[in-house]
Amino acid sequence: TSDVSHWIRSQYGVDQPDMALAVVYQRRAFNARPRAYHEVANEVLHYAIGDVTYSEGIHDDVNKWFWFRKLWNPRKSAKEITREYCRYWFGPDAEEEMIGAIFQMEENMEKPVLTNDGMVLAIKHLRAARDKIPDNLMKRDFRWRMMMQKALLDRYIQLRLTGGEDLKGRAVVFLREAGEGRDPAENLRKALNILSEPEQTDEMIKIKNEVLAIGDESNEIIGYREPAYYVVDEYDLAEIRWWIREIERALVGKEVDMANAANMIYRYEDPGEGGYFERIGWPYDRIHLKEHENILGYFPFTGPARISQFSMGYSWQKRDAHMLLVYEDLDPESEYVIRLSTGFHCEPLEQAFDYNPIQILEANGKVISEEVPHPIGDTALSEYAIPRELTGEGRLEIVLRTNYEFPVVGLSGIWLMKSGNMPWKLGRN
Repeated sequence: TSDVSHWIRSQYGVDQPDMALAVVYQRRAFNARPRAYHEVANEVLHYAIGDVTYSEGIHDDVNKWFWFRKLWNPRKSAKEITREYCRYWFGPDAEEEMIGAIFQMEENMEKPVLTNDGMVLAIKHLRAARDKIPDNLMKRDFRWRMMMQKALLDRYIQLRLTGGEDLKGRAVVFLREAGEGRDPAENLRKALNILSEPEQTDEMIKIKNEVLAIGDESNEIIGYREPAYYVVDEYDLAEIRWWIREIERALVGKEVDMANAANMIYRYEDPGEGGYFERIGWPYDRIHLKEHENILGYFPFTGPARISQFSMGYSWQKRDAHMLLVYEDLDPESEYVIRLSTGFHCEPLEQAFDYNPIQILEANGKVISEEVPHPIGDTALSEYAIPRELTGEGRLEIVLRTNYEFPVVGLSGIWLMKSGNMPWKLGRN
């Protein structure tokens, strides 16, 4: 059985998609991948006598067609099979534009959103094709409508991110001033005013209205509309709401802590000179993480958030549930501090748990803390000093173990920093 239904975290899924796309679409959305499935089929089908596809909807319509045509004639190219699909469903006059749209949308699933000009190009292909699809086909078509909803929402997400980057770039000017101790309260307020500007532009409103209208049509035809339309604004894709929340918290706190808070906001992942930071969990590369599991470590949640908080490395349901990270070539003369980002959102667990698990932190076999928080339905940051004698030989093994009857440990981010070079600290100046 071949899973052609899921585009991420699946049998043949995209390994490292842009997290913004993964968060909004989850595993199911229009996901035609002719080039990828052609390559996969060439690798695996000669070990099989026939095959059956696994599907959870019509969003994978292209993939199902493609897979069975590839089984029927393994020598056909990805473009030849895609041409057959487009000619049959959209007519010969529209086939070239539809081929271009399908191949471009496959690329769009694999590239960073912010710098991808293909988001606009896919829409251009689809609009050009629309004028060439015969009326008798278009009247009952759901395929073009399904693709167009996805292409438009891709562009909407891109505009969310580019607009967010602009707001943050302008706000950072004042956060930097606040972080250096120059009238931090006033500069935090100026940054907050910028970040409070509307995230949604006129172009974005127009796109959402078009998605809604096309979705109404496809819903009438076959009972399908792109579900991401209803949730795309719920997620803090550009982290703007997180920035706003942290500034508001800083402004009601002590002025002496405001500079540190400003640095935390715009230098969140910065470990300082000689330090390390890693996002833990899918889909990120993890250089120092050696033992964990991560197939289920992906829990996007709505509301203010850092993108890195949506995924986590974890160890689950083992007798000795633990995670291991190894650092080498450390400075033996420096004192180090570990900072952990823990906790995750998962509705079934939130309903089942009446407590928040805690974890044990070990460094080179020495217990550093037996009360590392791991909140369910929330996130937490915590810091721990590492005794200098533990890093005297330049090597550090960090182990996170469960400290409760339920065997689960996990974290979404980890910093290992030289104590004198930390850009910001938790709860202190």
